[in-house]
Amino acid sequence: MAERRSHRDLRWWIAGAVVFLATFAGMVLVGGVAPDAATAGLSVAAASLVHLVARLFSVAEALARSEAEAVAMAGTGLARSTYRELLEEKRRVLAAIKELDFDHAMGKLSDADHRSIRARYERRAAEVLRALDEPASLHPWARALAETGRIPGEPEGGTAATEPSTPLRACPSCNGANDADARFCKHCGEKLAT
Repeated sequence: MAERRSHRDLRWWIAGAVVFLATFAGMVLVGGVAPDAATAGLSVAAASLVHLVARLFSVAEALARSEAEAVAMAGTGLARSTYRELLEEKRRVLAAIKELDFDHAMGKLSDADHRSIRARYERRAAEVLRALDEPASLHPWARALAETGRIPGEPEGGTAATEPSTPLRACPSCNGANDADARFCKHCGEKLAT
């Protein structure tokens, strides 16, 4: 994506230089204006104005774009996303896939377009899900639990299994263990003797 952005920025610089040169040459050659600092300043102002209008147009275009198109055009950029951002991106991608399927069912998209766009959405969804599954996206406590298999702060040997504080009683029909104050068996539903 950075490559695409630098290419786009280079295009803007070239377009600005062309507008500057065209304005400067036009004022000097056609208008008969002396090639001085004021002429150069007006040429820079014209190039800046053209650049500003082009940027405003690109902002308006981005705002008018549907959410599905925005998801499809987004770069990966998942490395620095927070867990909440990844969840939001997952929601947007899945909504975009549903919207795409709906548009295809309504006949707004051809089969070939549907397949190609859906493939892009599915790749994006896979990237987001992969980023969500990475241990780096987990809370530090959960990451430590996943890596070591034990709760952080727990002694090395772990804690010994403790006996339940309340006595258990067995069900006469299924021999399942139940709490001492239970009226019905939680395994088979039979009424327990009181």
